[in-house]
Amino acid sequence: MLGRCSRENCKYLHPPPHLKTQLEINGRNNLIQQKNMAMLAQQMQLANAMMPGAPLQP
Repeated sequence: MLGRCSRENCKYLHPPPHLKTQLEINGRNNLIQQKNMAMLAQQMQLANAMMPGAPLQP
């Protein structure tokens, strides 16, 4: 990891280390949640295909 930006008028956000780690953790958690939701949707489609007459539950 590099040190602080030495530019005077920098257009990029350079968050402090504690905020950067929190952003990285949130990003990872978001990806995990998206993958889990995709798997759940796929399982629901499969269950619906196996039992087409059954009502969908929320």
